[in-house]
Amino acid sequence: MDIPTAIRELKKLQENSMILECIKSASPDVEYLLDTLREAVFWNKVSNPIETAVNAVIDISWEECNIGHWSSVPETPKTVYAYASFQKVIICLMKAANDVDNRSACLNEAIKAADLGLMLGKGYQRQLTQAASLVTSLISQEYNVTPAPNETSCSREPNESEMNENVFTEKSNAVPIGRLRCPSLEEFNTKHFSSRTPVILTGCINHWPAMTRWNDISYLLNTAGPRTVPIEIGSSYTQKDWGMELSSLQDFINKYILQGQKKVGYLAQHQLFDQIPELRKDIVIPDYCCLTDTDESDCNVNINAWFGPANTLTPLHHDPKHNLLCQVVGTKRILLFSPNDSEFLYPHEETLLNNTAQVDPYHPDIEKFPKFEQAVVYYCNLRPGEMLYIPPKWWHHVVSLNVSFSVSFWWD
Repeated sequence: MDIPTAIRELKKLQENSMILECIKSASPDVEYLLDTLREAVFWNKVSNPIETAVNAVIDISWEECNIGHWSSVPETPKTVYAYASFQKVIICLMKAANDVDNRSACLNEAIKAADLGLMLGKGYQRQLTQAASLVTSLISQEYNVTPAPNETSCSREPNESEMNENVFTEKSNAVPIGRLRCPSLEEFNTKHFSSRTPVILTGCINHWPAMTRWNDISYLLNTAGPRTVPIEIGSSYTQKDWGMELSSLQDFINKYILQGQKKVGYLAQHQLFDQIPELRKDIVIPDYCCLTDTDESDCNVNINAWFGPANTLTPLHHDPKHNLLCQVVGTKRILLFSPNDSEFLYPHEETLLNNTAQVDPYHPDIEKFPKFEQAVVYYCNLRPGEMLYIPPKWWHHVVSLNVSFSVSFWWD
């Protein structure tokens, strides 16, 4: 597909209801700018004032989105932000068609606008997703990304000491997590789901295309390299050095996966597969997710991506939902603690961190946290092709032993 064809396809996605929904509650100034943008895009008129107008709408709506907690922000600025982002994609493609020398910059600006609209706006998910896919395809056609020959695989073998699962055998209250090969729904429900008992399931995801494709850096770069994603920077969210930044997946891979940095970068707990359907096709929701504690026939499964170098760390915490953590690339060492041992783990008293323990299970300060010695630790190394069932409220600590790509499925 060439750029003019992509522009025509995106224009077809513009429904009259899109602009009407934005305008009905927008301020007069924003309404005027939106009308101006619609007319300019319709007549293929790209100019500096039009670029200024679309950026002004995005800036104004973003400021209105930051007046308080996200849940309390009115719908209109979120909708306007998404709509303006979609318009900006088309405008950037028009610039790319007319300016060969700056085509690469225009295409990168277009894909970033689509991703920010998807992540920070509300509405028009179908249009923005289609726009992002089209622009990614254009970038791949124009500039095929190929890493160095010795950097084509995500796989990195940890050393023998890192792989040793028996690091807790000296503890009398340490229990290795058992493995079960591809159990039936009935067996899984009876032995683990109903009883809230952790287990490693093997042989359940070997058929995923991701099991081969995601080891290939060239595949990840050409499928999603230009896409903008949120990256956690620092040791963990409980530490002062922790922060967030937006980065293209390509820059993240080059900086943190291939080159290595002193500070760890982690694409963590991100709904990557809603944002990039091409990667969603590489995985399948496990059948076990159909088991539920509710009476609802439709089980809503939240899918998150976890991608990073060795030594990414998620501190000891618990979540309210069932979790199947599927390991695609690399190995993670995981520690679990029962909800019955919560008092031995010293949860933070602050509301925002009350699901996170104060104690570091690898280096516990026994003088400060004396009860920790009473806690029973369940441990494992989660390897490629395995998935760990973590029941609701079970505490878990996760550290990657090498480059790792995991997928978590959360459901009620």
